[in-house]
Amino acid sequence: MAVNCLSVVSELRPYARPIGRHDAYEAAVLAGPECGSRLNHGEALSRLSLGKDKALVAHVAKIVATGFEYEINDDIKNGGLNAYLVRPVGYALYRLCRFLGERCLYVLVVLCASLITLLVMSALLGLIVRYDQVLGFSGILCLSVVLNYFIYFLVGMSAIWIGDASRLFGTINIVLIVVSGGIFPLDIFGDTVAKIVHLLPFVYTIQFPIDALCGRLGRAEGYAGVAIEVCWIGLLIGMAALTWHRGMRRYAAVGG
Repeated sequence: MAVNCLSVVSELRPYARPIGRHDAYEAAVLAGPECGSRLNHGEALSRLSLGKDKALVAHVAKIVATGFEYEINDDIKNGGLNAYLVRPVGYALYRLCRFLGERCLYVLVVLCASLITLLVMSALLGLIVRYDQVLGFSGILCLSVVLNYFIYFLVGMSAIWIGDASRLFGTINIVLIVVSGGIFPLDIFGDTVAKIVHLLPFVYTIQFPIDALCGRLGRAEGYAGVAIEVCWIGLLIGMAALTWHRGMRRYAAVGG
C-alpha cells in the first residue's frame, strides 16, 4: 500500500517542536492571501491545530478501519459460515488474524515513514522530538486496532439475530466514529460527558491515541487509559465468545 511521504512530512512536522509565530504565519499563508492579513496569532494557531488533528484523525481512522463486518454478514446470510465450523481455528480468531495481516503492512509503513521523517527533521532542522510520545502512540495504536476489531466483530455477529444487518452497518459506523472522536473532539460536550465517554471503549480507538501523540495526556492519565483499554479488550473478547456460542444455537446454516 503506497504512502505519500510528503504528506507524512507535512502532517508530522508541527509535532516535532512547540508551535511558534512562524507556524501562525504558515497557517495564515496556507489559508490564503485574503485571510493572511486578518488572522491574528491565536486564530492562526487554532486553524493550524485543527488541520493537524484532522490529518491525524484521517490516518488513525484508516489504520483501525475494519470492513469485515460485511463479510461476516454475508457468511451468516448465505451460509458461508458453514465452512468455518469444521476448521480447527475458531471463526473469531481466523477473522482477527486476517484483519491484523491486512492492517500490519499499512501500520508498519506509516510508523516507519513517520519515524524516519522525525529523525531527519531532528538532525537537519534541530527540532525537538518527543520519542516517548511516539513510542506510546505506537503501542496504544496497536491496542486500538485490536479493540476496534472486537467492537466490529460483535457488530457483524448481530446478523445472526437480525438476518441481514448490512443496511445498519453504515448508520452504526457513523455513530461509532462520532463517539470515538473521529468527527470532532468529545471534550466539546463538557467534562461530565467526557468522563462518561472515557469509560466506554469507543474513545480509545481514535481520540485516545491522538491525545497520546500530541502530549495531551499526563503520565498517570495515559497509564489509566491504557489500563481501561486493555480491560475493554478482555471484556469484548468474553462478549465475542458468548455471542458466538449463543449465536451458533440460533444459526440455521442455510446455504453454503
